[in-house]
Amino acid sequence: MPTVQREIDRAEQAGIVATEKVDPTRLVRANHAHPLYGAVRRLILANAGPPAVVAEEFASTDGAETVLLFGSAAARYCGEPGRGANDIDVLVIGKPGRDAIDAAERAERRIGLPVQATVRTRTQWEAKARELHQGDRRATSRHRPRNPMRSPFAANGGLRCSCERRQGLDCRRDRADGS
Repeated sequence: MPTVQREIDRAEQAGIVATEKVDPTRLVRANHAHPLYGAVRRLILANAGPPAVVAEEFASTDGAETVLLFGSAAARYCGEPGRGANDIDVLVIGKPGRDAIDAAERAERRIGLPVQATVRTRTQWEAKARELHQGDRRATSRHRPRNPMRSPFAANGGLRCSCERRQGLDCRRDRADGS
C-alpha cells in the first residue's frame, strides 16, 4: 500500500487526480480537466479496459471469426459522452460453440460488468449487413453499433486499437492455416 499511496500523492501533486478524505477512506478520481486526462485514459483502457479484456478472453475462442464490441461501452471507449456502461455488448461472428459463453464469463469476472455475447454465423451477419445497407430503418435503429472501436489482433498476438465510426471492436485473429 505505501507504493500505491505514494503514486496517488504524485498524481495528485501533478493534478492528474483529485482526492477527498471521507472518514478513514481516501477517495480518488480522475481530473477530467487535466491536459493529459485523455492520453492517460486511453493508455489505461488500452491495457486494462473492456476492449483489451474482451480481446484477450475471446482470442482463443475456436470458431470465432470476428468479435465485435458495440453499444454504450464501445461508445464510451471512443470518447462519446454519456453514462457509464451497465454491460458490455459483444457480437461473435462464426460458429464458436460453448467457447464464446466461457470467454464472456471470464471477461465478466475480470471487468466486473455483465458481458452479453450474441453469436451469429457469417451468413446471418452478412444478411443483416445487406439489410442495413439497403436502408431498412427498423434494422438500422435496432442493430447498428454506436460508434464502437476497432481492434484487430496482429499475427504476433499484439493488439492495435483505434476508433472508427460505425465499426466494431474487431478481434480478428490471423491464423497460420488461413482459416
